[in-house]
Amino acid sequence: MRREASMIINPVVVRLPTISEFDRSYYSDYTVQSLFLFVCRTALSAASRNEEVDERMLMPSEFTQLCTNVPAGLKLQEFCQAVKKDLEQQWKSQISL
Repeated sequence: MRREASMIINPVVVRLPTISEFDRSYYSDYTVQSLFLFVCRTALSAASRNEEVDERMLMPSEFTQLCTNVPAGLKLQEFCQAVKKDLEQQWKSQISL
């Protein structure tokens, strides 16, 4: 059953939303539909792989590069702490240059 679900959901291409699309003042019918499709595809794709949806999967496109060193599968508070720690380490390494 999971294999069939993957075959159905994988061809559906949905781009990562941008930060502005999460801003309520920016909402339009297009952005609401776009966000809905993104969240649904993410949830269905994770379910087809027997995974839980985590924060990393729902990040706006501008933030995906920021959390490449953060382990997957963290819950919200742990995820935020790990991102903060990683950003601090990156900042300190750039300051020392």
